[in-house]
Amino acid sequence: IYFGGQYYIPGDPKFQANIPWTNKKVRQALNMAVNRQEIIRTIFAGEGKLAYVSGWLPISEGWNPEWEKRFEQQYGYNPARAKELLKEAGYPAGMKLKLLAFTNPGESEGPQVADALGIYFKEVGIEAEMEVIDWARLRDMFRNKYPQCCIWPNIISWRPVEDWIRVAYYSKSAGHNFEDEFIDKHYLALSQEVRPEERQRIARAIGDHL
Repeated sequence: IYFGGQYYIPGDPKFQANIPWTNKKVRQALNMAVNRQEIIRTIFAGEGKLAYVSGWLPISEGWNPEWEKRFEQQYGYNPARAKELLKEAGYPAGMKLKLLAFTNPGESEGPQVADALGIYFKEVGIEAEMEVIDWARLRDMFRNKYPQCCIWPNIISWRPVEDWIRVAYYSKSAGHNFEDEFIDKHYLALSQEVRPEERQRIARAIGDHL
């Protein structure tokens, strides 16, 4: 699930500080509102596994087993804690947001996932309006950096970590999902590094940062 407007490189004119999910506690609350296991069991008929850091699997370069160990405490399904986090972030009465959903070959479950998110969010005081849009329109929104209004579910394919960071997190790419100076600096170091042990260290540092 992507949060629009995550442009943290200083001076980026597209960054809007008033977007609720620029606050880490809001992002954590939205995570903890979602029952992932129920989504896997129902919408995906049991055919799914948790992704502890988006884009990394245990076979990935830089995989850190600690991510799985601490996931439940930080992001596991906990509506009560989600409500607390929203209050701590300055949203004691909840908030409103827009959910975008699309269908694509191999990604037909998008609207169903968005529906489920709307139900989970409502349970913690978040009013979610869903809009089903064409994939080309959504792609134009994030490529041109104007999806600040919204969040949206997506199904991603696994790829080598360096390529995934380039596509999803490097500010010079077309994706513009989450950008900051740390990732840019470390992605460039990773792309130029050939020593396996150093590549593992850099890839893990980026995953930890995310």
